[in-house]
Amino acid sequence: MKKSVRVFTLVIAAALCISFSGCNNSSTANKKEDSASEKVAEASFDLKGKTITIAVPDNSFIPQEDASVLSNNRSSKENSVMLDREKQAERKFNCNIEWKEMDKDTRNNLLEKVKTGDIKADIVYLERNSGIIDMILNKYILPLDEYIDYSSQAYNNPIQNNSLWKGQHYGVATFGSAKTLYNRLMSYNKTLIAEAGLPDPYELMQQGQWTWEEFLNICKKVTADTNGDGINDTWGMFTKNTNDVFYNFLYANNASYTKESDDGKIEFALESNEAIEALQFVSDIHNNYKIIQNTELTKADEDLFMSGKAAFKWNSPVTDVKKDKPFEIGYVCYPKGPSASDYISYANAGDFFAIPATAEDPKSIASVMSCLFSYFDSSQSEFLTDDDVYESSGMPENAIAVTKQIKEKIKYLWIDYDNTYRSLLRKIFDNILINNTPVNEAINTGKAEIINNLNTLNQAVQ
Repeated sequence: MKKSVRVFTLVIAAALCISFSGCNNSSTANKKEDSASEKVAEASFDLKGKTITIAVPDNSFIPQEDASVLSNNRSSKENSVMLDREKQAERKFNCNIEWKEMDKDTRNNLLEKVKTGDIKADIVYLERNSGIIDMILNKYILPLDEYIDYSSQAYNNPIQNNSLWKGQHYGVATFGSAKTLYNRLMSYNKTLIAEAGLPDPYELMQQGQWTWEEFLNICKKVTADTNGDGINDTWGMFTKNTNDVFYNFLYANNASYTKESDDGKIEFALESNEAIEALQFVSDIHNNYKIIQNTELTKADEDLFMSGKAAFKWNSPVTDVKKDKPFEIGYVCYPKGPSASDYISYANAGDFFAIPATAEDPKSIASVMSCLFSYFDSSQSEFLTDDDVYESSGMPENAIAVTKQIKEKIKYLWIDYDNTYRSLLRKIFDNILINNTPVNEAINTGKAEIINNLNTLNQAVQ
């Protein structure tokens, strides 16, 4: 791209989100021309040729004039929209947009770089593992509600909650976050389940009957030692990630691992009836029914799901879709638990664009950022639609159908992005799965340390 400086230390994902002063379609723009106050506002954002620098992780997310060099995670339409956005922003605000790629050191030490002001950028791309909570609590990045109207339709989506902390927004959600919604699905082997004479999970979901009981019934029926060697050849569920199995079943039962108190503090929530019920279910399916094959615990290399040896797999990566396989794959959300009235999915997409506290003129920068990265909205002709997002992800039609159904049921919890907290939770989960520790005992073992961690966060907020 013409103004891209592919040196420095940055990475941006193709995020697309909207603001009160972002790029507007022609009809909206014409209405604004009739407003004297709007003309004054626009004049105040004349940046007089200033360069707005955007720090991104790598160049795969930088829009390209030559579409032939696009990375696999970006559609040509998305790229075209981003190029148009850049041109609109430069014209609207009389500025130059410059993209800078983060070098390895900057990316690995982004919290420290932002804290010290060593990262020389007006806008920075933050990944959920970059110490975002610490940046917020220590005021290294700016709250943006006074500059961006987050009540607008453009921000009425679950993705934007990624940047919300204590009632304030600290950025605009990345476009890539929208694509991660399909990762909250379960893949299932339609062929294996049908041959066993069992009901189709997607049809059960459509009927409101996709429950833990039905999931367990299918898994128990297909888990078997078919050659008599004492080792199961087929499994109910295959997974590579212990944490996410727990997280998804917690949310699916209308539970979580933290909650917000009436006075705004973050409290430990694993002792709720709903949470204990979820943890017990995961313990049962792993330790008692033994229907899960977990490579994180067994260190096995084979992907049993793609080998046709498991009924379910946690998430539905596009790479699986593209592989040759002797069976048909279906997609379904996590089954609802006994304490949930509807299907609820958990998503850990937490990346967004933010403005460092060291940035000059944040009001103007926020307007430019909103113009560049406004969330896709079908009501705006120049913006990407949901269908555009899904198309660029490579998702099959049935996965898209399920994703659309559950997207409004996605829940986010900021504390999930605190790595210390995640590691403390992991101790509880490992105690349950590896040591077969009773759920209440496992919770009590890790409770005190977790509460101390939460108290530290709550004190910082105060």
